Amino acid sequence: MLDVALQCGWMVRVALAAIAVAVLPGTLTVLAWYPRASFSLLECLSLGLAVGLGLNELLTIAAIGVHWSAGVSLAILAGLVLLSAVPAWRRRRAITLAPGETVAIATLVVLSVGLYAVGSRYDNVEDRIHIAIAERLAYLPAPSFRTLYYSPGVVYTYPFPGTHYLVALIARAGSMPVLFAYAKLRPLWGCAALVLLYGCARRLFDSHLLAIAVLLTSRSE
Repeated sequence: MLDVALQCGWMVRVALAAIAVAVLPGTLTVLAWYPRASFSLLECLSLGLAVGLGLNELLTIAAIGVHWSAGVSLAILAGLVLLSAVPAWRRRRAITLAPGETVAIATLVVLSVGLYAVGSRYDNVEDRIHIAIAERLAYLPAPSFRTLYYSPGVVYTYPFPGTHYLVALIARAGSMPVLFAYAKLRPLWGCAALVLLYGCARRLFDSHLLAIAVLLTSRSE
């Protein structure tokens, strides 16, 4: 029983850190500045994820280009959340549950639990390289092109690794090992893929129910 409680506690910890870094800043930015009076919940999440991932990439470029630490980036995100929360609250955007969204969200929750239990692989060379880069991004006081790679003096061929930086920030925000975050963030990638797919389908087909159908019939691993 104690082991189950610990596992649930870590799952909640990972979820809260991922939401705080990847979802909340973008969602509050959308609610504060997007010229719409109302959103469905999934629509709001899809827009928030898209904006949040874009903000993360901008932070990656700035952190590596200007050489500031992950702690500075987390402080910037916290400041953005506070600055966006006030106008978002004042504008009081209506967030509703559109038809079919309860089923879609329940599906995402079940998928998240399954993906968390399975986790991501970390026992091959390529995964270890990704983990090493995320680890360095999490703890280097002044990251740069020449210090990202684990081998000294090698310039990393992908100079602005946004997904690596997102893992690093989530690990720092949740005070968890980067290796653990890398393995247990699979629910974030799986659910983000489906929610963003929903958002694209909603815009392309201009139909909420069709977008829900696309989400429910898509495959995410």
